[in-house]
Amino acid sequence: MPAAIFQSVIIGGGYATGREIVEFVTRNNPKGGLISLAVISLTFSLLISISFVFAKMFSKFEYRGFLNTLLGRFWIAYEICFILLLIIIIAVVCSAASQTIFNTFGISSIYTLTLTAILIVSFSFLGNDFVEKSLSCWTIVILMSALAFFFATGSHNNFFERLATAPEFDSISSIKTGFMFALYNSALIPVLIYSVKYVPNTKIAALSGIFTGMMGAAPAFLLHFSLMGDFPTIIDIKVPVFWKLNQLSLVSAQYIYVVALFGTLILTAVGILRGVSERVNGWLIQKSHRPLSKKYECLLTGAIIFSSLALSQVGIITLVSKGYSLLGWAFFCIFTIPLLSVGIYKIFKNQK
Repeated sequence: MPAAIFQSVIIGGGYATGREIVEFVTRNNPKGGLISLAVISLTFSLLISISFVFAKMFSKFEYRGFLNTLLGRFWIAYEICFILLLIIIIAVVCSAASQTIFNTFGISSIYTLTLTAILIVSFSFLGNDFVEKSLSCWTIVILMSALAFFFATGSHNNFFERLATAPEFDSISSIKTGFMFALYNSALIPVLIYSVKYVPNTKIAALSGIFTGMMGAAPAFLLHFSLMGDFPTIIDIKVPVFWKLNQLSLVSAQYIYVVALFGTLILTAVGILRGVSERVNGWLIQKSHRPLSKKYECLLTGAIIFSSLALSQVGIITLVSKGYSLLGWAFFCIFTIPLLSVGIYKIFKNQK
């Protein structure tokens, strides 16, 4: 269950376009990308397993309780950065969707973004159960698409040849970019904490965290293997997956991808907006205030959508390279360091 949840959360902002994998993995060339992938897998597994053990040991299965126990009064810094990350995730997928729809159908981005805003607001009122089930089902669609994409590119036929002929690479840069990708995505870990509630003990929680980290990185391996044959051309491509399908003249697959990407955009955005509303309401209730009314919830939703649509005009390459990197360092300071210091200290102290 935790692995499935993590994949459903990470796919929308991390894998759907292929841009993130190119920026943080494939740009290091085929061999360097393997080092980046190893760093991503290990970092995911380490941070998730420690978080799961911490949550199980202190029975903190709700994200607010988990953050309060780990960060104390500094939990608010995490929340601010997390909301900024969610806005950028929506902006990234909006930018990718408008670009691919324009390239496929010639529809102006203004019409695509307007339709996107209307659909996001409409779906936001269909309830949590609908959103969660739809996002889970759509995750399976995207994963199967990634697997089909890998075989369609023929990457499995000359995999070792491409590695053997790859140029020299910068190992430090490969480690750094892989670490950065893992850092900003590790901000999503508290979203998974509730799934640890039914894990029997801390040992199983640790193993579950390792497995979840590996499964979270699995689509990154498939995408890198599929795109590394086009290095270095692929580095400057805005939506690498769509570009690759076009290069292979897979017209029908392009249409399917556009539908899948647009569906991912809508469901990811709706899920994110739900999460923001619940965070704000939880904070208001904690302060003995009433939760947001429908009117103010709509205003909050509109403000986030408007911010994301405005940011999407910056361009997907800049959003991914600059936005994700800056937030990656922010989460390193406010989540990763406390988890690896305070978190581990409290775990060992509680075992004595």
